[in-house]
Amino acid sequence: VAISNSGPLQVEPVALSKSMVLDAPSCKLALPSSVVVTLRRLSKRAVCDYRAKKNSDQKLAIKKRKRKVTEMFGKLKSSFRRSSVSKLIEVAELSAAVASECTLQKRSRGGDFCANGAAWAQAELEKCVGTLRHKQRLSPRLTRVVASLCWHAAWDEAWKQRLGEVATFAGRYRTIVAGDLEFQRRFHDLFAELAIDGAQAEIALPMDQNNTNTWRGVNLGGWLLWETGPCDSAPMVAAAGDEVPPDEWTLSLRLRQKYGDEKAAEIVRQHRLNFITKTDFEKIAALGLNAVRIPFSYWLVDGPRPGEPFLGPDLDVLDNAFKWAAEVGLKVVLCFHGTVGFQSDHQASGRRDESWTPSQWDTVASVAVLQRVAARYRDVAALGAITVVNEPAYEIPLEQLRQYYKDSYHAIRNAGVSEHVQIVMPLYHREMRDFEGHFSQSEGFHNVVFDAHVYQVFGEDWNKMSLADHLRYASGQSRCHHLDKSQTSGERLIVSEWSLALPIRAKSMIALEWAHLTRSQKHAVTRSFAVRQLRTFAASSQGWFFWNWKDEDSLPWSLSELVEHRLFPLGRSFPAKSALFSARPAAAAEWYCTGREPKAPKDKKQTLKATIQAAKSPELRWRHGQSLGTVRKACERIGV
Repeated sequence: VAISNSGPLQVEPVALSKSMVLDAPSCKLALPSSVVVTLRRLSKRAVCDYRAKKNSDQKLAIKKRKRKVTEMFGKLKSSFRRSSVSKLIEVAELSAAVASECTLQKRSRGGDFCANGAAWAQAELEKCVGTLRHKQRLSPRLTRVVASLCWHAAWDEAWKQRLGEVATFAGRYRTIVAGDLEFQRRFHDLFAELAIDGAQAEIALPMDQNNTNTWRGVNLGGWLLWETGPCDSAPMVAAAGDEVPPDEWTLSLRLRQKYGDEKAAEIVRQHRLNFITKTDFEKIAALGLNAVRIPFSYWLVDGPRPGEPFLGPDLDVLDNAFKWAAEVGLKVVLCFHGTVGFQSDHQASGRRDESWTPSQWDTVASVAVLQRVAARYRDVAALGAITVVNEPAYEIPLEQLRQYYKDSYHAIRNAGVSEHVQIVMPLYHREMRDFEGHFSQSEGFHNVVFDAHVYQVFGEDWNKMSLADHLRYASGQSRCHHLDKSQTSGERLIVSEWSLALPIRAKSMIALEWAHLTRSQKHAVTRSFAVRQLRTFAASSQGWFFWNWKDEDSLPWSLSELVEHRLFPLGRSFPAKSALFSARPAAAAEWYCTGREPKAPKDKKQTLKATIQAAKSPELRWRHGQSLGTVRKACERIGV
């Protein structure tokens, strides 16, 4: 809202007739990615041009850039008419004009913010958007998304430019103002990213269950090896006491101490029989997935070693998993999570032990366990791959880890496992170059695949990124993405663990970003995060396994719940009308309001009140040249 001495300047949105609400078959429903990226760049660049002094050289440069963009759009003759191209460029530049005028902090003689330029640009922008919708054969929804993209891209750049000016301020005031500006810039950056998704074609992920060259699966964590997160409220955990144990070692110890060995074993067995059943396998197959990844431990195979509290063996439960997978058409990928002596100090290995050292890892005994498992399931058609270890600690010497991988490979193949079954070797915290050339076919290793875990949530570096930065990283728009090294080395790679979790629990600005989003906006971010990661995995890997099928920690970790809430695309497109862009642009407010528009007030006082209440965009309080105290007093006078 542009505020001046005469009150808010209302710009009436173009009215939509009934015949224009629905997308006509002749209307364009999506834009090519190259066009979308160009529109964003043009909007951001136009802000820089607008804020700069308008000398002749700069005007010439702007004209050259316009010609270049027009020529690029003109190549898409089958997609656009020339008039459409000029209107798209005009939307970008008018958005830049509004954002620039509102952030230049100009003042008139009376001390108020000079809103004339912004009001004129906004009015022209409304007309331009209406022209695109009515005459240029763009669907109403696509028109709204294009307007949102240009608008937020321009505001993103405008706040960025303003941040550079604030750097000259002194002391604590600079810190406070810079923080507020950065917070608003992040919002517009995020909404521009979401608009990019909305402007492109809908995503459908066709699933071919018979194609084992590309894995599309889910982990069954917390089932045969318990760890915190997936099933913290399971009856087995409740039986051990009120406090959730840190690992399966502690859980087993508490059960033995409380109920005795025999009863404790029965409690654990009931969990293994009931937490995952054939019904879960049927649901997974019905979603179009082709595999499940099952973590297991050595005590499930051989039982615990002397002095250990674990409860096992219990291999008939794993036998059931292979039987169910064969019946519903899934493949099973076994993952050796709990090795003998443990491969790290993390609870996912079965025991959290800060005093753990690499010398405690018994690689010989672990290889022997793998050989027995391979011999048991070598003739089972549902066996798709065996992962020799999960997340080995970085402290393990590289030579020791390489040797373990080689010994495990030979043990599995010598047990009679066909070369059609993949043998998976994790990278975890190491680089692909550490193993490049050591496991090639020329060295006698066949059908070897490396695996990576892609989580954008653990570590301080993720906390420093904005939500928009996370979306761009998920798209592979980063210099150091997890999967970059595999493309240059030529080795095959799968993503065996990933989720939709973001670092929104830490005390950081990204947590504040998330907290200020509406429910529909949070869902839009989650959907975008999922689609972008799936696109990247499809381009740079041999497949993926989501963590986890069931998880009590939160929604982003549970695939079954994500699918239920329509936040994860499996074999179908997302709804054509996203809630984020369901409403038409409000008068001089944010471009994608999700609620009803207020009725037209009768006088200026009611106009200002209704406008402030309806406008949720963060830039509202910065579109003036007065202090926030002055604005508060004005709001108090009208009862806001």
